[in-house]
Amino acid sequence: MHGGDPGGTADTPAELAAWVPRDYDEADTAAEVDAAFRAQRRTAVIGFVVFAAVTFGAVGLTLAGGWWTDLDVADGLSPAFLAAGAGAYVVFVAVGALVARRANRIERSMLGVVPPSEADPS
Repeated sequence: MHGGDPGGTADTPAELAAWVPRDYDEADTAAEVDAAFRAQRRTAVIGFVVFAAVTFGAVGLTLAGGWWTDLDVADGLSPAFLAAGAGAYVVFVAVGALVARRANRIERSMLGVVPPSEADPS
C-alpha cells in the first residue's frame, strides 16, 4: 500500500498519490503495535460507552419521568418521540463518524503514512 490511503479519505488517484509514505524499511516494535492496539481499543470502548449512554439514557428518562413522554414540545410531539425519531440517529451518526475518524488517524499513524498537509516540504 505504498502511497495509498489507509484511512479511506482520498477520492482520486492524484489524491492517493499525494499521500507520502514514511520509511517502510523500519519494522514496528512490539511496544508500538501494543500502543496502537490499546489506542484502537480505547477508541472503540469510548464509542460504545457513548452509544450505550444515549440509548439507556433515553430509556431511563422514559421510566423515570412522565414529563419525558407527556410534555408537548412541537405540535403534540413529546421529547421522547423527538429523541427516538430523530435525535438519537443524529447522535449515533456523529459518534460513529468521530470514532471512525479517530480510528483512521490511529491506523495512518501506525502505518507510517502522513497526509500531504503534514508532510515535510523538503
